[in-house]
Amino acid sequence: MSLNVSLGKGKSVHVSFTALTGGGSVYYTDDEKLQKALERHARYGKIFRLDPTFVETKVPAKEQSEEPLSTEGSGLKVIKVASLDDAKSYLVETFDISRTKLRSKKQIEDAAAANGIEFSFE
Repeated sequence: MSLNVSLGKGKSVHVSFTALTGGGSVYYTDDEKLQKALERHARYGKIFRLDPTFVETKVPAKEQSEEPLSTEGSGLKVIKVASLDDAKSYLVETFDISRTKLRSKKQIEDAAAANGIEFSFE
């Protein structure tokens, strides 16, 4: 499932839910503005809803140096993500890349490299 969500001031975001094996779909975000926009959507509560059983676990932030992390000799900034969906969301939100151009792992990695980053999956 996917839909467009208005963030206000003429700005909108295309949100793509990820299909689950047992049926249904899911979308995770840590962007409070996007969550509020989803909750204001006309179809909220009808075709999608907030999962009341979801418990957010905070991962302690590690001390980050002022210098960007980079891999050996590649010169790319390393961004730690939990999944491909998180990597895709990072690219969409940070670099305003269309989700339709990020359908495979290779496309996600290529788009990241083109913007000077590399994803490290935890």
